[in-house]
Amino acid sequence: MRLPFRSKRFSILLGLIFIFALGFSTGAFTALKGWLPEVPWNKEEVQQSPYVAFLLETYDLIKTEYWQMTLDDQLANLFQKATEKVLGGTYELETKDRAGLEKMLTQVLSEKTDEEKNDLVPQIADVVMVNLQPLGRSRLLGKKQTEEIYNMVENKDPESNQLAALGVDETADDSTVASAYEDKSAEVESSGATPEEKAAEMVKLDRAFQSLDTKSERERYIETGVETTIQPKKIGADVYYLQLQSFSATTYEDLVQTFQNTPPTAQQTSLILDLRNNPGGFIDGLPYVLGAFYGEDTLSHQMLKQGNKKDFKTKTPKIPQLAQFKKILIFVNEATGSSAEAMTASLKKYNVGLVVGVPTRGWGTVERVMPLKSTFDDQKFSLLLVETLTLRDDGIPIEGSGIIPDIDMRSKTWKTDLLGYFNQPSLVTAVDQLWK
Repeated sequence: MRLPFRSKRFSILLGLIFIFALGFSTGAFTALKGWLPEVPWNKEEVQQSPYVAFLLETYDLIKTEYWQMTLDDQLANLFQKATEKVLGGTYELETKDRAGLEKMLTQVLSEKTDEEKNDLVPQIADVVMVNLQPLGRSRLLGKKQTEEIYNMVENKDPESNQLAALGVDETADDSTVASAYEDKSAEVESSGATPEEKAAEMVKLDRAFQSLDTKSERERYIETGVETTIQPKKIGADVYYLQLQSFSATTYEDLVQTFQNTPPTAQQTSLILDLRNNPGGFIDGLPYVLGAFYGEDTLSHQMLKQGNKKDFKTKTPKIPQLAQFKKILIFVNEATGSSAEAMTASLKKYNVGLVVGVPTRGWGTVERVMPLKSTFDDQKFSLLLVETLTLRDDGIPIEGSGIIPDIDMRSKTWKTDLLGYFNQPSLVTAVDQLWK
């Protein structure tokens, strides 16, 4: 992915850093297309210098919306150092505040051509963003990167075609999709590919099948391109299994549809909620998903911003089928991150289920995409800014700490420990098979 800067070398470097920062984790995102805070705005300033206005708007958004309270002298100094790093010179701030920064930027940039400023100004902004704590989580985004994040949070992939992956068209029904999946799976199994290649192909087929195997999911995918985030699986006569793969704006809807399309049997009184490898996603959906477990108007999770804690309450009624589960196990691993960690912390706080696995990733930041009003050279940019931190059940930030499981799968006694909580050998067997 690439921002439309004129410096090819910078575009490649930024792309690599962006992939490193975001490519291995969905993270948590909020308010992607909604309300944005009002920030100081000077039309005359924009007309005179869109480049300075661009950097000052970045300054203002960090000042008001960044999770950590930042003093003017600290922020002005950060912009000064970023300018020196990008331009390679030494520059002085007359005063260490917004006014001093404006004077410095106006003077420095007046010595550059528009072509140079088109290339250098985005670099300055991005260096500032990268150096906000936690390092590398906040970034400057181009139009394409912004759209890619929107698609990721909505669980869309414009580059894929799940109908083509199974070889079916839009008129296919449940049985046609199921038959196509079985045929494709048999083709993969009988091919001369390596075990690793076969596994990779099956991941693609499973993903396609999950988004097309029921009428409601097919219709939504055909109409919107949104894929499901929930995968049920039959693993035992008395254990119901749900894998929550990521968080999107439709995860609560996915959960409701899953229980309607694949309801648990009367014998399935235990639930394994698998959050392993769930990187997080749209945290604004968490009060809806947790409402399925608690009901409406219950504290779902807490977040921290500029020294203040904010409580969020559930917004949906409890899903009736969840009441039949007498034993709930939340399965996590080192790749469980962000919104999935916040969900685990909440379920742990209310003793809804037993957390089993290994300590989670400790990715406790919530990023918001904030489109910038300032433009130049027909380019549109957004800030990806860490807006808040999520908190554990004990009030400690998840960032850098993670969630500690009740049963650690690294322990040699984990099976005995699990039986001590839930005297159900079939549940232990299911966990053992899933872990392997």
